[in-house]
Amino acid sequence: MACFFSPRAPFTRAADSSLRGLRGLVRITVVWSLWVTRRALLLLLSFTILAICFYSVLAQTPAQVEIETFQSLYTWIVIIAIAAFFIQAFLIIRLLITRNQRRKAELESRRLAVLARSEQKRLEEVVSDVPGMVWEGRLDPNTGKWRVTFISDYAERMMGYEVEEWLSTPGLGFEIVHQEDRERVTRGVEAVFAGAEPAALRFRWIAKDGRIVWVEAHIAPLLDETGAIVGIRGVTLDITEQHSAEEARRQSEERFAKAFRANPQPMSLTTVAEGRYVDVNESFLAMSGYTREEVIDHTSVELNIWETKQHRDDFIQRLKDRGSIVNVETMFRTKSGLMRVLLSSAEELELAGEECLLVCSSDITDRAGAQQALRESEERFRNMADTTPVMVWVSGEDKRVTYLNKQWLDFTGRSLDEQLGNGWSDAVHPEDRKRCLEIYANSFDERKPFDMEYRLRKYDGEYRWIYDAGAPRFSPDGVFVGYIGTCLDITERKESEVKLHAANEELQQLKNQLEAENIYLQQELQLDPSIGEIVGQSDAIKYVLFKVTQVAPTDTTVLITGETGTGKELVARAIHRASSRKDRPLIKVNCGALSPSLIESELFGHERGAFTGAAARKPGRFELANGGTIFLDEIGELPLELQVKLLRVIQENEFERLGGTKTIKVDVRMIAATNRNLKLEVENGKFREDLWYRLNVYPITVPPLRQRKEDIPQLVEHFVNGYAKKFGKTITSVSPRALQRFHSHSWPGNIRELANAIERAVIHAKGSVLHSVDRFEEATEEPPFSAKTLEEVEREYILRTLETTGWRIEGSSGAANILGLNPSTLRTRMAKLGIQRRATYA
Repeated sequence: MACFFSPRAPFTRAADSSLRGLRGLVRITVVWSLWVTRRALLLLLSFTILAICFYSVLAQTPAQVEIETFQSLYTWIVIIAIAAFFIQAFLIIRLLITRNQRRKAELESRRLAVLARSEQKRLEEVVSDVPGMVWEGRLDPNTGKWRVTFISDYAERMMGYEVEEWLSTPGLGFEIVHQEDRERVTRGVEAVFAGAEPAALRFRWIAKDGRIVWVEAHIAPLLDETGAIVGIRGVTLDITEQHSAEEARRQSEERFAKAFRANPQPMSLTTVAEGRYVDVNESFLAMSGYTREEVIDHTSVELNIWETKQHRDDFIQRLKDRGSIVNVETMFRTKSGLMRVLLSSAEELELAGEECLLVCSSDITDRAGAQQALRESEERFRNMADTTPVMVWVSGEDKRVTYLNKQWLDFTGRSLDEQLGNGWSDAVHPEDRKRCLEIYANSFDERKPFDMEYRLRKYDGEYRWIYDAGAPRFSPDGVFVGYIGTCLDITERKESEVKLHAANEELQQLKNQLEAENIYLQQELQLDPSIGEIVGQSDAIKYVLFKVTQVAPTDTTVLITGETGTGKELVARAIHRASSRKDRPLIKVNCGALSPSLIESELFGHERGAFTGAAARKPGRFELANGGTIFLDEIGELPLELQVKLLRVIQENEFERLGGTKTIKVDVRMIAATNRNLKLEVENGKFREDLWYRLNVYPITVPPLRQRKEDIPQLVEHFVNGYAKKFGKTITSVSPRALQRFHSHSWPGNIRELANAIERAVIHAKGSVLHSVDRFEEATEEPPFSAKTLEEVEREYILRTLETTGWRIEGSSGAANILGLNPSTLRTRMAKLGIQRRATYA
């Protein structure tokens, strides 16, 4: 055969007819024009000859002699000329008509040519879109071989041979046919020529690269105008993949047939409509008791295999509704009449155009009996479980719960269907669910008993603690069949355990706090107790003590300000001793004595490993002061980053240890002290404004020693007695000169400087009279102006003016008039500077 291709458009019957019609029209027009011209010339020539002959006859006929005139001489000539003129006019008109028709024919010819080219282009596109080789071949009369006259470009993609190779090589299509298929292909092509009918052939071609390509050629004879066969044309498709699929399907069918017959389970193939048996395997025959001849071509109704015909109809209806059936119990009547229980699966198939049913079954008669006995046993178990006072559950080998007793359902308030499978876990507390399911699943995998505690939601929404114990179940032959378990409500016991645990934790915390407090107090006792209490009877110190008695019973935060050495710590101790927290410790922290890297650990504590050297957990000073008072001395030295954390403690009473994540709650009364002007520090950005407002709830200013010199004799006596006892000396008096020196000195270091001077004097004392060993420079009553802030100068000036006027503010002799201020303005300034009348202790 010649199944071949070319990039040129095929010579189709439609294109051939169009071109032949166009050429015929042009040929008819030319022939008609020549025929008319010849006939016109012939007519003119005949008419001229007849005229001449007639004139000659008239000339020879005897007649009356007349005088010849112009009319008689030229009448025929005029007639002939007129006739010739009309003939020529007729010919010219005819010629013009012919030319017009010819022009129309040419235009029509061009239109048809364009139409033919368009049709040819469309056909080329159609051919290029065909997913196969479109070809045409003719028999060469000279060589007697088939030659390809047209082939599409798909040939090169399909077989690897270029189009020119197909066109130039006679018989290439036959040469590349597989040797085993060549004779059959030749017969097929000859049959097309013999019967003039199209044919379809399947065979193998060998591609240029040696591949075997399965093809399907659709061949039709090529006829000329007379109906004679002059060639063949067709389309050749690549069906390699289709053939491979068909071959695989054939092999699969063979394997299925082998598996069908060798399957140890009973299998049958019947028609859906009648239930007529098409094929059965040996297992089916052995189970049913029939022979193959008794079954094949007989229906299941004839053999009385089903319990009733309605059972089969129901089975078929279920199959049509679902498309397939899996593991459905059916009853099968054997030849002996015995009923067997089968577990059947069915699939609908189509064989030879007929709907068939493939059924695979397992004989579960014995197992069904055992299951019936098991169901009866389970029924007895359920009756017993529903009456037991504990919650009982049962699960299968797939870990899904299959039974919950009445007590469980009453406890949860949910239906059995909602809790079967894994639905029971929905009532477990979300915090316990993952742990509970992990223990449950791991125990199943290891086939070992387990017990666990979790919270289960009750019908009223309350979560109750449940103790759940489960154990694996095994059949008599040792096969694992699931788990069984019981649950008890242990909420009361759990609450007792939680309370006991909380009490133990609280006891341990108190123990640790007590140990830390003991260590801290021992450290405090080792300090120099040179300053024991507040000494003095001046109005200034009485005013401080008055404010202490006012604020001590409360838990208000106190800010103590004053110059260094004025005894701010003594004021803090006095506030603590007069408060309701006096039985708890006063924890002191000097913020200026600790480095920024250590102060956070000292204040808030740290966890083990929080930083290098943190070998153990250490509670901070705030934890030690829980329930008591903490004194933050030199609060102005606290770094800005720690001020934020301190602000949180004041606001929320909670913090975290350094390196820890647990929030610690504390109940601490806070007292802060500083010798700085914190308001000015806030304005300079060195102290947080919000912390300043939190600390400055109740300010107390401790006066410097130069403002309370009337207390110096009493202070000297107090320090002399203390240091004399410390050094084991007996000093009964102080020399007047020493006392005068002590009184006249300005004491920029305040009471601390005075205590140091007395300590030196006691050390140098030789007898019972104390002499001063320091030579103090003579100083004015007031320190230099540069040593005070503007606010201090203003406060002292207003205070002195008020004392001079007897604390009268208004009037001509009042302080406001002397200071040149409005009385309301003076009162505002007094409130801002913390000036209050001290006449209460006068």
